[in-house]
Amino acid sequence: MKKIETWILKTAKNEYQLHEFIKEWQGVILLLFIIRLFTSVVSIYASYKYFVMVVSPMIDNPIAAAIISIFSLVLIEFLTMYLLSKLFKFVLRAKWLIAGASFIGAAIMFTLSFYLSANGLAVQQSAKVDNSTIILDRFELQKQAVKDEYRTKIEFQKSNIETLKTNPAGWSNGKRTHLTIAQQNAIDGILKNIQSLESELKSELVNIDFIKNQELSLNETGLTNTAAKYYNIVAVIMIAQLLCNAALMFFYSRIMIEREKETLEKEYIQETRETLSAQIWTMCQDLFTGTIQSYFSALAYESSTPLKLTAKAKEPESSAPNKAKNNEAEPTKDGKKIGFVFTVSEPEKTISDAPPTIIVDDNRQSPFRNCAFCGVEYVYKHHKQLYCCETCRKAAYTKRTGKELHFNSKKP
Repeated sequence: MKKIETWILKTAKNEYQLHEFIKEWQGVILLLFIIRLFTSVVSIYASYKYFVMVVSPMIDNPIAAAIISIFSLVLIEFLTMYLLSKLFKFVLRAKWLIAGASFIGAAIMFTLSFYLSANGLAVQQSAKVDNSTIILDRFELQKQAVKDEYRTKIEFQKSNIETLKTNPAGWSNGKRTHLTIAQQNAIDGILKNIQSLESELKSELVNIDFIKNQELSLNETGLTNTAAKYYNIVAVIMIAQLLCNAALMFFYSRIMIEREKETLEKEYIQETRETLSAQIWTMCQDLFTGTIQSYFSALAYESSTPLKLTAKAKEPESSAPNKAKNNEAEPTKDGKKIGFVFTVSEPEKTISDAPPTIIVDDNRQSPFRNCAFCGVEYVYKHHKQLYCCETCRKAAYTKRTGKELHFNSKKP
């Protein structure tokens, strides 16, 4: 039972005691930083091929082009992160003029990073689904096959014409010298066939081109859809990057405010400790100096003043019998005698009513100082005290930093 109670007490203490802000949110801060770093790496990877494709015509060496591309992309990401962080920092501090200037730079770098990442990722992924080369090669082969087929037919018809021309059927002087009308008609028919074949070839080629263009259009539509899809992916990545920047700057501002308050509290405690130490030391010095001075002043007074005795002066010898008579005891009513015993009284010290003399050192530094804020003359308690009161100290801090000086009241 006692172990259970101890465990409950420890759990309650861990759950409800006050922690520093960074300790309470360190897991979230680490996760946001990892996401921010991951988005930057993805952005650089996505932009690489597109940036190399842009830079390659200007730089012949591929290694140099790759190095320049990587360096440029890292620089772009760093500037984007830096300007976005500055933008959110000034927005959180309500410095709108500087935030507006930072917004212009951040918008330019953010847009450039988005453009490079989106196009680079689209180029990389579109190359995997791009069938334009395959389509062009396939239809080129198909067109060549159709051309070869019709060329063969046309050549065959032309060979028939040559055969008819080399073997005329018309006789003259016992020789075949000219074509007959039938042969001429046959040649005309063959020429018409050749023309029809050429027309068919053209129509076939036009039909092939039409089908090719349709497939290329479908392929282009697929590429556009793929690019749009990756544009959306890059947009989500960039928005996550933006939100991570904003969240990290929020946490950074909270941590800095907490540390600034802790620093002020430590300074205040240190200043209070020094003030109390100086006051105690001054009091001890004054007490010791005053005691020593009073003691030595009393000694000096005693050494210069004679002591007064309470004993009576001796009477003349002529009065001795009366003295002896007076020394005898007188009887009382009950028969007893009362006697007087003479004792020599201690010397009586006469102390003057004047206050003791206090020696003041003229070489001691003046205890007065003018307040650094209101200018009023005051007695300072230690050499680090610059203000006459806490009000002037808080007002000077507010004037210097634009913030109010206050301290956390943490529970133990």
